[in-house]
Amino acid sequence: LSRHEGEFDVIVSDIEMPLVNGFQFALAVKKEPSFASIPMLAISSRADSNYVSEGKKAGFDMYLEKFKPDTLVDSLAELITKRREAA
Repeated sequence: LSRHEGEFDVIVSDIEMPLVNGFQFALAVKKEPSFASIPMLAISSRADSNYVSEGKKAGFDMYLEKFKPDTLVDSLAELITKRREAA
């Protein structure tokens, strides 16, 4: 992220990753002042209420179940629109 500062409209992350999970990633991103305002969207095959709640606490603005491409596209458009309206 640091190498491309200011070039992101939204960050999309999986939750289950090999070196760091999505919750840890979101917490790290939100700690950095230059990235804290970038909307974050989580996608995961694990989308029960506990995972969604943990995702929101970590800093994700939206948490979606994988394999729903229409929902993903609509959610990305919503986050990008909200970010541009806030700017």
